[in-house]
Amino acid sequence: MSCLYLVLLTLSAIIFCETSPNRTITFEDWFNNLNEEEIPSLQLVHHGQKSYYFEIVLKANYYQALQFCRYHGMQLLSITSNEENEFLQSEIVKSGIVDPALWTSGTKMPDGTQWIWMSTGRPLIYTNWGIGEPNNAQNEQCISVRLTKQFFTWNDLNCGSQSYFICENTWSKSCQDMLEDIKRTSIDQGD
Repeated sequence: MSCLYLVLLTLSAIIFCETSPNRTITFEDWFNNLNEEEIPSLQLVHHGQKSYYFEIVLKANYYQALQFCRYHGMQLLSITSNEENEFLQSEIVKSGIVDPALWTSGTKMPDGTQWIWMSTGRPLIYTNWGIGEPNNAQNEQCISVRLTKQFFTWNDLNCGSQSYFICENTWSKSCQDMLEDIKRTSIDQGD
């Protein structure tokens, strides 16, 4: 994705749907009403070298969540450290999300021997599984994060389950510098 596109996407406000925050729409509704000339912009949360988009209106299965993120030039979430996991927990707590499960890009390899991040192709180095997870209770091959009683843990989930999700994008140093210059200019002009 071009750096300029990422900066513009970041500076724009959300104009995704005419829905209230308490309404959930289906992936099919979103996909069928998509207008190629009016790509909705996403309100992003920034942390370190990443920007995150928390989709809390549209529920989708794992593959639909991957598609949504790619459509918007992003990837489904890959968590690489405890620090990132704690940041995501704090953002989810702040958002007041009622449904605690959100898709990540984590999935099990077809041979069932290893979990990987689909968005990067890398194996999981850091993990934060909930107690007794992963348990593959109902053919669960994909990873969701969930917040229960202030604990933010990972759970394996059937990839066909409907859930909210988190998209992310990693910034290059030059993109970060460009965004900071734009923010500084905007502040200097009194906007």
